[in-house]
Amino acid sequence: MPQYPLANYLSSKHFTPTHKAVFASLNTTTTPTTLSEALTNKKWKHAMDLEMEALEKNSTWELVTLPKGKEPVGCK
Repeated sequence: MPQYPLANYLSSKHFTPTHKAVFASLNTTTTPTTLSEALTNKKWKHAMDLEMEALEKNSTWELVTLPKGKEPVGCK
């Protein structure tokens, strides 16, 4: 169950059937909150793979060994 159901905030009374379908899919899509949760879903895994490929292709970062005593910076 979504934390904030769209039906609580908007009315689809005047939307076309196509728009209603889009809003319904938004209301039922859940976003994983952990890496392990994302990796259990093929679509999320594929999206992550595509993102990593784009980062590598654009030379956005490079993989290096972390110096002793240092902690990596987290991100989401």
